[in-house]
Amino acid sequence: MLLTLDEIKAHCRLEADFNEEDNVLNLIGQAVVQSTETYLNRKLYPLRQKYRLRIERAYT
Repeated sequence: MLLTLDEIKAHCRLEADFNEEDNVLNLIGQAVVQSTETYLNRKLYPLRQKYRLRIERAYT
């Protein structure tokens, strides 16, 4: 998930121990990511994700 629940709560200025609406906040976070991806016509990836470039062979 791109947005963690803690990030969503911080953005909404909610206390970390406020957990009555966690499910709703997660659904809203997912909807935001989906609508942004649709608008941009691009897949969003988290910055924390590590990628590896694998090269089968070099062209000379």
